[in-house]
Amino acid sequence: MSPRLSGSLLLLSLLAAPLTIVQCGGGSSSPTTPTSAAAVTVRSLSISGTASFTSLSQTVQLAAMATMSDGSSRDVTSTAVWQSTNAGVVSVSASGLVTSVGAGSCEVSATHQGARATTSASVAVRTCTYVLSETRVTFERDGGNRSVTVQSSDGGCSWQAVSNASWVLVTGGTSGTGNGTVSYRVEPHPGGASRQATITVGNQSLSITQTADAPTSSCRYCVSSTEQIVPRAGGSYSFSVRPTASDTQWTAVSNQPWIRIVSGSSGTGSGTVRYTVDANGFSSERSGTISVGGLSGLFERELHVVVQRP
Repeated sequence: MSPRLSGSLLLLSLLAAPLTIVQCGGGSSSPTTPTSAAAVTVRSLSISGTASFTSLSQTVQLAAMATMSDGSSRDVTSTAVWQSTNAGVVSVSASGLVTSVGAGSCEVSATHQGARATTSASVAVRTCTYVLSETRVTFERDGGNRSVTVQSSDGGCSWQAVSNASWVLVTGGTSGTGNGTVSYRVEPHPGGASRQATITVGNQSLSITQTADAPTSSCRYCVSSTEQIVPRAGGSYSFSVRPTASDTQWTAVSNQPWIRIVSGSSGTGSGTVRYTVDANGFSSERSGTISVGGLSGLFERELHVVVQRP
């Protein structure tokens, strides 16, 4: 074999032999294989937002946040699976929107990649009741302006004042929250028979009657209001007196010590009686009257009835 051919074969054998790395200590190591990065997984899940409601059909958006194994956080609200433990209390959409359905409490949960978080949900429906300062009133044919006060059982209770007749216009206090005042105007009567209307405030109604004729002598000491409904806390109230004759003298007298006339205890012609009602410290309803009549006592006195709630 020629020397040139022998050298070529030696070079090829060296190139084909496995490469061995010799360390300083005289040892050797085998070839190494690169390792792949560890997969990032969900370590824990949390829900942010408060699902507490005071009325039905309210909504609130919850959010689901995932803490990952690498320490990062991710918003998984749209990919989590949302559930309510009681759909009769609240419902929850696939995007985490919670809607109040009925009174009660339950839990809302979110699940994502095996991790689960829960939060409480509650619906406390407010019960609202209302008391009007008067429930019946009569207007003469000329109409006029007047107001009624609204007492609410809860400062968070909302209400609307709605008239059922075009000739009774609510001019102020068309809506409110808690206590308030509703102002209204009665248009002049065009003639014919008397007419009736109501203003509804919350679950209460004010009945309005308007006569078509001028006042008759049957009402010698006419009072603008024959009844006043008063809440337990009491308050200040008034009504007007309109005798049939402008020179008629009259007096106003309370039959109860808790109904105190502060002005207008007597007058000549038209006038106004103002009075206060003490707080009711009893558990039952009570009533009294303010009577208006002449000095001679020959004619029947007109009564203004005060009814106070317990």
